[in-house]
Amino acid sequence: MTTSYCQEAKLIIEVDGCIYKNIEQKNYDEDRTAILNQHELKVIRFTNKEVESNLDEVLRKIENVLPHPQLLSIRRGES
Repeated sequence: MTTSYCQEAKLIIEVDGCIYKNIEQKNYDEDRTAILNQHELKVIRFTNKEVESNLDEVLRKIENVLPHPQLLSIRRGES
């Protein structure tokens, strides 16, 4: 799993090979997300396959949760 954090957006992005391989992992992630949400942090997860096969959709989903979505476009070199 790879985890990135954007302090400005209070956003955690996780990329993993397979989300919810088992019920224990799903429960752990849900509990962890609830704790992070209590600290006003948002968690968004993607599989490796999503990132590799549909990066535009992944970026669109990230933009949808950013407080200032135009920052993502600027960082991607778009106007």
